[in-house]
Amino acid sequence: MRTIRHYWPFIVAVSLLLVLFVAFTLQSGSRYEAQRQDWLERLNQTPGMGATWFSYDEGLFRHSGELHLSLVDPVSLLTALGLPAQTGLSQQLAGMGPLELYIRIDSWMLPGYVRSEGRLVSNRGTLATLLENGQLQLGEPTLHWQARGWSEQMTSQLDADGITLQLSDSRIHLDPLTITMTQQPDQRIQLQWLLNGVNLTQGDNDLALSGVQGQLTLQPSHDFWLIHDVNLQVAEASYRAGDQPPLDLTAAPLKGSVKENRQGLLSLVDMHWQGAVALLGINHHASRHELEDLAFGVGLSGIDQQGYKSLVMSAATNFSDKPSWLAALNRVTRSGFHLHLEPFTLRLQQGHFQADGEVTSRPFDMAQLNGLASFRSLLQGALSVEADQALAPLFVEDESLLLSMQQAGFIARNSQGQLNTRLRMVNGKLSANGYKLPW
Repeated sequence: MRTIRHYWPFIVAVSLLLVLFVAFTLQSGSRYEAQRQDWLERLNQTPGMGATWFSYDEGLFRHSGELHLSLVDPVSLLTALGLPAQTGLSQQLAGMGPLELYIRIDSWMLPGYVRSEGRLVSNRGTLATLLENGQLQLGEPTLHWQARGWSEQMTSQLDADGITLQLSDSRIHLDPLTITMTQQPDQRIQLQWLLNGVNLTQGDNDLALSGVQGQLTLQPSHDFWLIHDVNLQVAEASYRAGDQPPLDLTAAPLKGSVKENRQGLLSLVDMHWQGAVALLGINHHASRHELEDLAFGVGLSGIDQQGYKSLVMSAATNFSDKPSWLAALNRVTRSGFHLHLEPFTLRLQQGHFQADGEVTSRPFDMAQLNGLASFRSLLQGALSVEADQALAPLFVEDESLLLSMQQAGFIARNSQGQLNTRLRMVNGKLSANGYKLPW
């Protein structure tokens, strides 16, 4: 009895902590169920989609069940997402018929913390059909996600040993990959990915990438997502297009961003990209041409946001749809643009090349253009070019023409012996180093 009186504060504290632990765990479970119901309602409100949840076990610390996703009308879904309905992507999805996926989800509850794991059920639905027909090879992908109640932040991660999808005229193969997504409280979404290899084949065209990793941050804006920043790195790449010379690339990082421009009267965006290539090789018959240490920086300001959105969608859904590209490009040109060419440098075996400057366009409609002269009249800008003497034959094969251009002042030579010129364009009139060009 005396011992109990001695330890009673400890017993009370432990009991209180246990009650709080259970209460906060129940709160996490209740919040998880509310979020799950909210996601189900959103999925069922999406045109062309349906979602059903089957519960297996709902205890204090563990909830398990199965999510059944049905894609009945792919065209309606693409339209709801803002994608063009009449594209190669929608036609391929429609040709596959209704798509059904079954996902087994297990969730574990702790105070203020929920961790879930999802696994695709491959013996039912569309996956089973694709696997039986040999159109799909799947390396047991798993999806993990976790939510912390106190920070309103959710993190998810997809791991897969490998995925191969065979379509009617193309093949997509992904080596072991890891993709992580984090949703911030301000609605920003951050993606990180690591792919050992990617292989895309369509007809006689083949693109192979290895060592692909990067990070992407998306910022919500009106009805679309802007790219707050992106970092992409490719260790090696090769491209084969039928009988054309193969193209090889080594060590290519790319950085960029697409942000809102609030200074304009219209809804505009500014884009900025920087990249580099350690080695670019082209095998042409018995000879090989190589470009080394290629670096570039490009900025575009005052771009119409809807035009930018249309360009992205055209690239994502049907790259060869020329009318869609022209319509999207026309939306961009109708608000004009400002192109900044930051130092573009290239080192060849023969020497060094560099260019920088800017070009500004007045707003115009592409349907009103009448040849190159009318387009030239809309541009104003300045461009500086500098190159080693040994590179001159690559741009001007006729030595006498090069000499006459130097004598006319169009091309000058600096103290290091490099050739340089400064091009200016005003109202369609072009000059080099202050001398009017006959163009």
